[in-house]
Amino acid sequence: MPSEWPSVSKGVICTGRVIVFDPALKFVKPAPVIDAFAHPGIPIHLDYLIGILLLICAILDALPPSSILAAILLAGYFGGAAMIHLGAGDPLFTQVLFPTCLGALLWWGLYIRALVSWRS
Repeated sequence: MPSEWPSVSKGVICTGRVIVFDPALKFVKPAPVIDAFAHPGIPIHLDYLIGILLLICAILDALPPSSILAAILLAGYFGGAAMIHLGAGDPLFTQVLFPTCLGALLWWGLYIRALVSWRS
């Protein structure tokens, strides 16, 4: 790691592992993933493409020089997820607002990272 990158906390590492876990599930295809694709009518053969795109975004987000690009791409990903759940008639507070909150947390983390690097 270059010396100008800040040290990474255990919480950030744990969060990164959780983010990488979602695309991994799309490659393994357990029954809940198949059901989640079938409910709104998304073809299951798109799971690999969606998983690869999400994995690329997660890797870009982990690298500080490309984190703003990743935040923009992931905001689109989470916005699309919220729209699909909304269109499928899923419950607002459990399915629609969850990706919206994840997108907000992503931008909040980017803002905090910018504040920390600006002060140091």
